[in-house]
Amino acid sequence: MDILYILYSIKASLNIKSMRFLFFLFAALLFSGCCTLIPAEEIAEETPSLEEPEPGAQEEIPQDELEEPEEEPEEVLLEPRCGDGILSKGEDCDPGNTETLCSGCFECIDCNCIKTFTDLDHDCIPDESDNCLNLYNPSQSDLDEDGKGDECDECPQDSQNDADNDGICGNEDNCPETRNRDQIDSDSDGLGDECDICPNDPQDDLDEDGICGDEDNCPETSNPKQEDHDLDGKGDECDSTPVDCSKYCSSIGHNHYLGEGLDDDECYDEAVEYIETHPLDPEPCETIIAAYHHKIIEINGDEYTCCCLRYKLDDLNC
Repeated sequence: MDILYILYSIKASLNIKSMRFLFFLFAALLFSGCCTLIPAEEIAEETPSLEEPEPGAQEEIPQDELEEPEEEPEEVLLEPRCGDGILSKGEDCDPGNTETLCSGCFECIDCNCIKTFTDLDHDCIPDESDNCLNLYNPSQSDLDEDGKGDECDECPQDSQNDADNDGICGNEDNCPETRNRDQIDSDSDGLGDECDICPNDPQDDLDEDGICGDEDNCPETSNPKQEDHDLDGKGDECDSTPVDCSKYCSSIGHNHYLGEGLDDDECYDEAVEYIETHPLDPEPCETIIAAYHHKIIEINGDEYTCCCLRYKLDDLNC
């Protein structure tokens, strides 16, 4: 047992009498060989001081009891890799970061923007479905639905693409199926003369009698026979007075009109009377021609009768 250590530890709390007693006790123990003398320096180093600390003094904490500050973990720098969400040198894109993905029709494959289909005109439309294979047209607009995009269609609004090959697209050609480079339209009806059944009739045979209005004597009334007994230029079908016997007689080569509303006998009598009252004086080589003509004309249920006379000198033998 280390007596000296014990004595030293409690000396601060003992009085002088007690200290003398302990001194003699210590001497006796020392000479008896039961104890070992330890240098005071060692005791001071190993034995904590029991002295009261001075007011305001900070208590010393043994170095081994001081808490060492926690060391922050060292930052580990990772090698850049595809998919880490960071656009690194040599990368076009990174699938781990949506903000770095490829634009347009490119796909991010192995951090490279790659187009997965052939696209000659770079409009992001695959060549096999591009309606303008060699011309940029991402909208693929095709107004005439002919399978050819408007950007490369010479006639974007003509699905036949100038069928008559006259250099004018069908949507602008006034004869889309008939070649007519000059586009002449005499009656201004929108149809070129080359394909207009009635190039001078803007109504194109309105009455559908097969005769164009500019030649039809009744352009608004069907009259395919074009009968005009009074020869006034107005067809019987649309003429309020369709028969003018005087004009009728001259139209058939009879130079005298004897009247209308007569029957055949009356017409004959009128002819004889006219000849008797209008004698002719022929030359020896001339011949007198005299013939009457009685004509009944029926138009739309109405009858008209004309009496005509051919009476003249014939000089064919002179």
